[in-house]
This record gives sequence, C-alpha cells and structure tokens, in this order.
Amino acid sequence: MTRRLFVLLIIIFALFSACGDDSFDSSRATYVANITCDEGDTALQFVGLTENGTEVPTVTVLQTLSMGYGVMKYLTNQGSVPDWETGVPESCKNRSDLGEDDAGPCVFLPLLDSLSAIIAGYGITKEDIAVTISYNTNGNTDYTEELIDSLEETLDTYIDGLGYDGQLDLLEHYHAAYTHKQSSGISKPDWMKNLDSSLTLSRISMPGTHDTMSFYGGDIVQTQSLSLQEQLNSGIRALDIRCRHINNRFAIHHGSVYQKANFNDVLRVVQSFLSRHENETILMRVKEEYKPEGNTRSFADTFNWYAGQYPGLFWKYDGNYNPQLSQIRGGIVLLQDFKAEPPVGIAWYPPVSVQDDYELKTNWDLYKKWETVKRCLDNANNDTQDKIYINFLSGSKGSLPYFVASGKSSPGDNAPLLATGYTTPGWKNKYPDFPRVNCVGKLCTIAFLGTNILTSDRLGKYRHVGIIMADFPGKQLIQKVIARNGF
Repeated sequence: MTRRLFVLLIIIFALFSACGDDSFDSSRATYVANITCDEGDTALQFVGLTENGTEVPTVTVLQTLSMGYGVMKYLTNQGSVPDWETGVPESCKNRSDLGEDDAGPCVFLPLLDSLSAIIAGYGITKEDIAVTISYNTNGNTDYTEELIDSLEETLDTYIDGLGYDGQLDLLEHYHAAYTHKQSSGISKPDWMKNLDSSLTLSRISMPGTHDTMSFYGGDIVQTQSLSLQEQLNSGIRALDIRCRHINNRFAIHHGSVYQKANFNDVLRVVQSFLSRHENETILMRVKEEYKPEGNTRSFADTFNWYAGQYPGLFWKYDGNYNPQLSQIRGGIVLLQDFKAEPPVGIAWYPPVSVQDDYELKTNWDLYKKWETVKRCLDNANNDTQDKIYINFLSGSKGSLPYFVASGKSSPGDNAPLLATGYTTPGWKNKYPDFPRVNCVGKLCTIAFLGTNILTSDRLGKYRHVGIIMADFPGKQLIQKVIARNGF
C-alpha cells in the first residue's frame, strides 16, 4: 500500500479507533467494509457502527486485511491474468473461461473470502455489510475517468452478486477543475480577441498559474503539470515567474529548487505565442526567488537587460496602472515584484489587491484558505473602484500544493478525496462547503475539497472575478474564469 493511501485510511478512522473495546455489541451494529484498491496493494478495514445515545455512533475498527498485491491492473477488462504474475491466485492464471470482465473479480475473491470468514465469526450475514470501494490511480494517467467508472461498475456488480450491499465509494472524486496531467483537454489560444478593446485591465477576468514553471522537486515543490506552451494554448493569461539572480542571469526557481529553465526560455515561448496570437496579452509577475549569487548588477538591471533582448515584447509602462486592452494586446504586461527605479511595470502591491494567504500549518487549514479565496471573489465582483484583484488559490508549507488545489489523497485526477475525520450528523455545521460523502445511514464522512474545485463550482455566482492564480488548473476552472467575460 502506498504511504498516502495508508495515511488516508488512518485519517478516516483515527478518531474512531479509540472508541472500540472488547465489549463491542454486534447485535445493534451496522457494518461497513471499506476496501481500497491500487496497483500495489488491496486493503480492507471492517468496522462496526453502534448507537450510543448521541447523534454520532461509536465506530469500531474490527479487522484490517491486506492481500499484498493490487487488483487495479486486473480490473482493466484485459482478459485473463498472465501466467508470469506473482502473488495472485494460481487459479486465476491463463484460464480460458475467464472473460474480459472476470479476471479482476477472480484475483479479488481471496479478500472477499477472508471477509466472509470474519463476518461468520461475528454471527452476521452478507446482507448486513455495506461495502465501499475506492480506487487509487497513483497518478497513472492510463486510468481515465471513463475507465474508473467501468471498474466501479464491474466490481460493484460482482460484489452485489455475492450478496453484499455494495456501494460506490464517493470519496473517489473526479473534477475537471483540477488536473495533474500534461494536457488540459481544451484549446483557447485566441479567447481575448472577442473582448472589447476599450476594456481596462481591472475589468477582465483572467485565468493564471501560481509558480508557473514549477514542475520539478516532487509533491512538496511541484505546482504545475501543464507546460508553459500548453498553459498558454489552454487560455492561461497570467504567469507567475520566479527568478533566482545568479551570475547576472535569471534562473527559474521554486525556492531552492532549480526548474531546469532560464528566463530566456520563458520569454521565447511567450514571444512565439504572442506573434501567432496578436490579440492576446500576457500578465507576467516577475519576482526574485532564493538567494542571489555572483552578480555585479542589480536585479532590475538584469531584468532590463533581458527586456532589451526582446524589443517591443514588454508593454512600456507609462505610469498608468490600469491600461486598456487596446494598449497591451500582443505584449507582456509586467507586474513588478522587485525594486526598480524608475518603475518598469505595474507595482505588485499596492495598488493591485493581492490575496496570497498561502501558508497552511496542516491540511485542516484548507477551509480557512478557501474562506480567504471566497472573500476575494466577493470583493472583485462588488468592486466599484476599478481595482485589479489577484486571487491565489494555492497553498503550501504544512500541506502539499496538489492537495490544496484538489483535496485529494494523491495527485492523480481520479484519486479519492481525503477525509477530514469529521462526520455528520455530529458535526453537521463543520466545513459547510466541503462535501458529505460515503454515507451509511445517518453517518456521512466530511471530505476535504480543493480550492480549484470549490472556486470553479462557485464562479457562476459572479459577473467579474479578476485574476485567478491556480496550481494544477483544469479545463473547467479555466473555461469558467474566461466565461466571466460574457462568453
């Protein structure tokens, strides 16, 4: 079992495990078998829920099982299990009677046989067991949304046929506002050509990316999976470029981690894009990142040196903090997050209003982060002073960027949502915007949900949202931000 998956199971039941004791009364219980599948392991937790005189039943973990091999790859409707596979039952290998829908259930059967033995020991029947299943893709893009749906249907039908009360696991949650893939699935290279050229920058709703070039360094550091070219083609128009000043050049960094690119690499891609899409404009925040080394000139001087290599690419700042689109089409508008005298771009803050409350101490700060995002959405929509609003959906420190964006237990698009450890009805007022899932009777798990998804689902309420900067933005988030411009 992967470490993340193990953590998911621990969190779901951490509050409950301590409630169990040897005097568990099975005669008044509801039983749930929670099964988690991935390519490396298949695990089960068997729990009992008992009334205790309060709204929240006592939850007791009765048994934990693991098969030691994963069934995910055998549930892909590819026929019999190959003879060379290890760990799986010999009876499942190279059987001519195993059709495309039977190989997965065959290797899954030992776990259900063990479950049958467990429930027999408690003197209960299969009809008393609700079975929930979650599928962990571990970021494997071969497991598409359609394939996961097919796997669920195959295994759920199989479990029902054995006499269990099979239920789909709603902790598995796909949403197109988030993607960890290398393709967004949409093409919006010319969406700004439909905008009135008299619009000022403050009146344009624009999708953007936080730490645009951060692809390397693992889950702690990575914030994007779409290349810069793919971001621009998908409709992203606001970039967050972090430059380490070293030897009079700009190396692209996220913290101490070099992102295998330099500022020239960024400018070449943007220049090429704008040369083919002259009605578009790109907002580019440039920020000094990590410690400078080996320089004989200032950060601003090096920026000006780069800008001089690309004449006409950067809009020439003239003191106007809110230019019309007609003035900036075909060029880069610099959002200057470094010292320069005289100024060479629009100052990062003020007069721009920036929400970048990025520091989460733990995953449970995600809802607080969402509330700051929501306030900024409200402020941008209600503003009457033509202020430019920049709203970061991102977060890190005590949490991982992909988790803040998605609420998932692992980075994959089809990965299950992580549970908060709270349930309803006992905490019915807790985290009201987070989903209630995996319900058994009155008991529902409150799951985390990421800022990309929460924001995307809320955007229909607004006429204008300003600039939305996201980690791992999916096509639905991008499309909905663009749609705030009236199309």
